[in-house]
Amino acid sequence: MKHKKPLIRSAEERTIYNRLKKRESRENEEQPKQQIFDQPFEAFSSRWPANEQKLARENPGLLQRYIDRHEQVTDLELVLVEFEREVSAGQQSEMIDLLFLDIKNDVQAHGHTNFGEVEAKLVAPENFKGQEQLNEDERVYRDLGFRLRLSHESLQRARESLVLYALRTKDPKIDSLVLEEAIEDCLAYYQFSPNRGELTKLMAVYRSAQ
Repeated sequence: MKHKKPLIRSAEERTIYNRLKKRESRENEEQPKQQIFDQPFEAFSSRWPANEQKLARENPGLLQRYIDRHEQVTDLELVLVEFEREVSAGQQSEMIDLLFLDIKNDVQAHGHTNFGEVEAKLVAPENFKGQEQLNEDERVYRDLGFRLRLSHESLQRARESLVLYALRTKDPKIDSLVLEEAIEDCLAYYQFSPNRGELTKLMAVYRSAQ
């Protein structure tokens, strides 16, 4: 079952969700753009400020589009980290089903990127013969540090967090249709998950009770 937009049950819940999305943003305002590179990649990252200034002069509209998209990606990943902390700590995790849908819809619309692989491709292109050419999203990350796509692991982390939370707690607020969608996705893609053992047991118990 596909959803074109999150299932928002009330204005109050959307307010809670938006607050969660912004909770960590203040802590990161003075931090540089998220960077996952090691020392060799600094040859590229050191040019980000100058490249951004150049684009601001030449095409400020395009730069703003990159900034807006980067902030969307960062917001989703920040709230995903928050939810993962809550699930790991056994705390109540409000709106986790909506986050799963938001991330799934975003990946369907924009795709995802393995940024570690992009950096490796830039630092050691000899290891990627025939794959050296970068797409637009990868070039923007190389030149400006902006990420226009979610990390390749984001969707897996979101669906597994939802399934683990919902099946551990049996929280009645979780939308059953969204949970079923996440379970179907887990069954298709969880073979290499670090949570495979627990997911297998929880999903088997859930299905046997239906």
